Order: sequence, then structure tokens, then C-alpha cells
Amino acid sequence: MKDLKKITGILIAVLFCLIVHNGVFNIFSVADERIVYGDIDGDNKVDIQDATLVLRAALLMDDLNEASIVAADVDGDLEISLNDAQLVLKYALNIINVFPVNETDKLTNQPNHTDKLQSTDIPIITESSEQTSSPFITYPSERTDLPNVTNSPNEQSNILIAYFSKTGTTQSMAEFIQQDTGGTLYKIQPVEDYPQSYQETVDIVRVERETDSRPKILNKLENIEDYDVVFVGFPIWFGDEPRIIRTFLESYDFNGKIVIPFCTSGGSGIGSAQVNIENLLKGIDVLEGIRISNMSQSSIESINKWLSECKDEISNMSGLDIPSYNKEEDENKVQDGKTMKIKVGEKEFTAVLAENSSVEALKKLLAEGELTINMKDYGNFEKVGSIGTSLPTNDEHIVTEPGDIILYQGKSLVIYYDINTWNFTRIGKIEDVTREELLSVLGQSNVNVTFSLQ
Repeated sequence: MKDLKKITGILIAVLFCLIVHNGVFNIFSVADERIVYGDIDGDNKVDIQDATLVLRAALLMDDLNEASIVAADVDGDLEISLNDAQLVLKYALNIINVFPVNETDKLTNQPNHTDKLQSTDIPIITESSEQTSSPFITYPSERTDLPNVTNSPNEQSNILIAYFSKTGTTQSMAEFIQQDTGGTLYKIQPVEDYPQSYQETVDIVRVERETDSRPKILNKLENIEDYDVVFVGFPIWFGDEPRIIRTFLESYDFNGKIVIPFCTSGGSGIGSAQVNIENLLKGIDVLEGIRISNMSQSSIESINKWLSECKDEISNMSGLDIPSYNKEEDENKVQDGKTMKIKVGEKEFTAVLAENSSVEALKKLLAEGELTINMKDYGNFEKVGSIGTSLPTNDEHIVTEPGDIILYQGKSLVIYYDINTWNFTRIGKIEDVTREELLSVLGQSNVNVTFSLQ
């Protein structure tokens, strides 16, 4: 990681030297017949030049043509950021051999596990490089049974947490804020859901931006007058808040209320969205928002600090006192039936289990006895092995991180030690573990892994 940071730093330095001495780069066009992720200049290879072009677009806001934008968004978060530049650089240097969002699996020697990345209809809108679990978030992050409005621990709450979330990262952040403030959750849902196809979604978002449209909201909030403080959450799409957020803000009277934005993003900050919201709500008190990339421990610490500052500011402005609710029950997740033991050699890990029918079926299977699986390495980001039977699936679009335990196609368990993105069923999470720690135990070759209940 340190070497990669050095390389990235060198690349940035070279970039600016070239800018100073040459003024501009020669921007190559991309053949429109077929998009190849990472190949920005259309020369049928991914190299340092491509990484430099992505870096220039991320740092200097250079315009890319439509095909280049698609090719450059290798992490699939609908924006061109330093993360994309770093991923392209890692690919060019053979540090990785597949992108998180990839139209074609470049590994052909894994026939039983290669169809994940072969579809050209790729569900890619991710709000960040999602998602590390926290002690205050209940899996799964994107629940289809979530009601539009979720009551708070305090039935008389005057705090609303309104959010739009396509993949679940922003929802997880909203749930965290609810747990801390005792507020009421309100999920902003569009009348027409965004498609999972990358290009179809890009086309829709582009039209929304160009026409400054206002997508219609399916679920009207009936009692906005009951709330004095309104948190508004969203992913950053192409540097801004999604247009449906503007629909929400223009649909209600916020006079006398305090509005607090929060967002998730793989690279872009909240600055542009903050200004847009302040301009939409002229005369309304809008506090400084926060942006995170995922619900990692460091992000949780940042959110806690930000929430504390918001509470102090709200108290000074309005006299409202927002207590922090006792999270002891949420923090104490290691309870009977809520964790799973994973043993590799002499090393044991504990995974916090998700809450879905797939996990319940797996628990029934493990109740019959421990399950040992021979797991193979795939894609330099995971270990995968068949469980010898089929379990029900609860697929959602997930961007994995080290420690994620996934059910793939109902038949295989996967332990991730690096990032990937696809539609998976979340089983659980080994918490507080790094990529390096997992690799030191799992190794690069086949390994026997034993799963059992606590």
C-alpha cells in the first residue's frame, strides 16, 4: 500500500509537470463500438497513459467524451475520482487483474466462478466503496421490506432523517444517524426506479442533469411540520446530489427548520451539493454536511464527531437538546445465533451474521455439524468454495471489503479479502480484519475453511 501511494504520488507529480511544460495532454478518443473499462485512449490496452487521463479528469475536471466516462468509471460509482485513477494504475502495473466493475472477466481459468463479471448489463451505481459493518447497523444494508417511514426510539422525535439510497451505503449511514439521534427514517423512493444497467443509468442521469429535471417521488411524507431538524442523505452522482433530492427539498416548506445534508461518495466531496442545497433553501438554516466513502470504523468516528458538532450548533441556534441514545444492545452483537466461527488451520475468526432467510438456512445446515469447504482463490480478491447444497438467495448489489462473507448463486460461500462488486447475498462480516491479515491466513492457493456456529 505504501509503495502504491508512492507510485500514485509520482504519477500526480509527473502529471502536473507535463501540464506546466506542455499545457495540455493529447486526449485520445475511444472507439464507441465497445467499451473496455480502463482503456481511456482507445488503444486496446490499459496503461499508465490511461491512468494519467483518469487522474487528470478527476483532479482538473478535464472533459471526457461519453465513451471515455464509461471506460474511466472502473469502480462503478457514477463519478470519475482518484479511486478510479488508482485502480487503473494498479491494473496497468499488474497489481490487480480485474476491476470492481468489469464487463469481461479477464481470468479464463476459473470456469465455475467466472460468470459474475461477464454480463454487459452491469448494476454499477454504488454510492461508495461500500461497505464495512458497524456495531450500529443491522445487515442487510438494502432491505426490500424497509417501510417508507421508520419510527424512532423516541416516539415524539422532532428529528427526520430523509435519504435516497440506491445500493445501501447511504441507507446504512442514515440508520446510524437514527440510532444516535433517535430520529425518524424516511426513505425517498422514485416513482420509476433507476435501472441496473450501467449505460441505461448513465443515460438517465445525464438527461436529468442536462434538463435539471425533478424525478417524481413515490412516497409522500405527510407530516413534515412535525420535525424541527431534517437530515438529508444521498449519494454523490457526477459530483452533485441526485436530482430527486431537489424534488424532495422543493416539495415541502422548511421554514423554521434546520437542514443538515450528509452524503456518500467514492471520491467527490460534499462541497458542490452543499452549495446547491443552500441555494435551494434560501433563508433556511443549513448546517455543514459530511461526506464518507463507507461505514468503516474511521468513518464512524468522523460521523460521531460531526454529529456532536451538529448537536452543539442546533442547541446554540434553537435550544433543542438532542440526546445520544444507548447503543449497548446494538453494540453487543456477539450473541447466540448471531455469529459464526470460521477456522483456517489454527486461526479462528468470528463473523457477525446478517439477518435474512439465507443465513437462517445456513444456520440450520451448521446445526447439523460444522462445514469444511475447500476454497479456491479467484480474481485476487476472494476465496470461494461450494457448500454442496443450495440455499435461498437474497441478492443485493454489494461492493465488498475485506472480511465480507457472501453466498454466491446459493451454492458457494465466498470470503472476500479485497473489493469486488456484483449482486450477492450477504451472509456476514469478519470485523476488524485487514486484507493483509486475511491473506496471511488464507494464502494464495487452495485452503480448507471450517464454518460452525458459536
